[in-house]
Amino acid sequence: MLRNCAAIIVVAELPTLLRMPRHVTLAGMEFSYKISEADYLAAWKLLERKTSHPRDLRSIAIWVAVNICLLIAWFVVSHRPIPVSELESPSSHASSGPLLTSILVVIGLVTLFRILYRVKNRSTILRKMYWKNPSMQGEFTVDITADGVRSQNTAGTSSTSRWEVYEFWSEEKDLILLTLRNETFSILNLGALSTRERDELRAIVAAALPLK
Repeated sequence: MLRNCAAIIVVAELPTLLRMPRHVTLAGMEFSYKISEADYLAAWKLLERKTSHPRDLRSIAIWVAVNICLLIAWFVVSHRPIPVSELESPSSHASSGPLLTSILVVIGLVTLFRILYRVKNRSTILRKMYWKNPSMQGEFTVDITADGVRSQNTAGTSSTSRWEVYEFWSEEKDLILLTLRNETFSILNLGALSTRERDELRAIVAAALPLK
């Protein structure tokens, strides 16, 4: 009689077991994916929209800070006390002022040019970063659990991160971005997942991190 009851329970639960995704367990989810160049660019754009200090504004702020420091240095040097030896040879003192000013101007202009180049050619720079990173051309296999994220790549890299190192998560189309506290990120490509699998993944991530 007990054997018959056990058989009935197993048969009753069989449809539910069959409907579960093959890589989803009670502890988390494991799946594989690749990241295209378009995915990489989209991830960076998503990060810039979600962070409070966009990188272009940050670059401009760096340029302003560098030039303020240069102005302070020029003011301090140009207003320093002049030794008696330099007063006796005014030609050397007269030539040092314009030379210092020229050097500071050149440094400021070079810094500005580099920042403007990075801002204007942002997409080109990101594409070079993508193709120079061997991991981006490999296939990722991630295991998402309640404890964190374990990632392996066919390029030979692997990592294990607890949720505490991440600050928030974001989603756009087929991508989930897990952003760390230093504003680097991990990309999860959901393109191959079903609607139910995506919901399972969102539930795991949302239980660990705030959505932004």
